[in-house]
Amino acid sequence: MKEVEIIRECFWNMLTKRAAIKQQRKEFADSLRLIDKAEAYIKRLTDCKSLYELLEIHKELWNDGYRNKNLGPDPYGIFRTESISDMKPEEVFLGNIFGLWTFIIPEWEKDHKTFFGINGYGIPATATNYEVVLRQYKCLLKSNVLSIVNETDAYLYEYKKVNTI
Repeated sequence: MKEVEIIRECFWNMLTKRAAIKQQRKEFADSLRLIDKAEAYIKRLTDCKSLYELLEIHKELWNDGYRNKNLGPDPYGIFRTESISDMKPEEVFLGNIFGLWTFIIPEWEKDHKTFFGINGYGIPATATNYEVVLRQYKCLLKSNVLSIVNETDAYLYEYKKVNTI
């Protein structure tokens, strides 16, 4: 979690640190909004059945302010794009888990029928490779949304400690 100095909103600080307090109030409102929307996003991610749908939810999350290093662009990572908002399926590289090769979304979408098979990973043999990769993307998005919510919650706690609402 990043260290943030929270300014007490007293009369003197309202006079001398007006811009900082205005920014702080904006961050407080944005934090509340992120927490309010998180549960609906988590439900949508849980119910999602396609990689293309997950990609669209990912873009929505990014545009809605759910941002961290794991969800952002990385030239050598999963999201090899310049902009998450404009990310194409060909720029999302999934796999490289449980012995699966790394492919872009359109390649994974071509085959929903190949079974993962017997393995030592605890994955049912009847699961398909597509389901494994779908779960990979879902878990990545969900865990990062929850991480962002936890950081935001910590910020709100500190803010409320300094400023009575």
